Amino acid sequence: MSRSSYFTLLVFSIFLVSSTICSGQERIGFDINSRLLNLNASFNYHKVFSTHFIFSGGIFFGAFGKSEVINNPQLLVNNYQIKSPFPTANIPLIDSTGTYNLLEYNTSGKGIGLQIGLGYFYEFSVIHGLMV
Repeated sequence: MSRSSYFTLLVFSIFLVSSTICSGQERIGFDINSRLLNLNASFNYHKVFSTHFIFSGGIFFGAFGKSEVINNPQLLVNNYQIKSPFPTANIPLIDSTGTYNLLEYNTSGKGIGLQIGLGYFYEFSVIHGLMV
């Protein structure tokens, strides 16, 4: 184990051993975040179901990534061709006016997911606490 793993285990053990009381709590959270390229949202529910143990469940959705490949048109002069992850896009299109090759492409991923978890809750005061 690394030094940081021992430190994390020590801190978790201190919180686990030092906690003595906890009242039942429920928390609902809704988050919206962005990296200026995509938008994600999540909805979470947390419930303390036993002394210091917490159940967590939620749903998340949004855009989870973007990929863009742009090439210099001068590269086509030397018969350079980019390859996309879509095999049908890699085939040159030939018609009566000429041959057309893929020059650039972009993709974006969207999705939805569920999350479930169990954790430990330590209450510092009525308002503040720590969830691990």
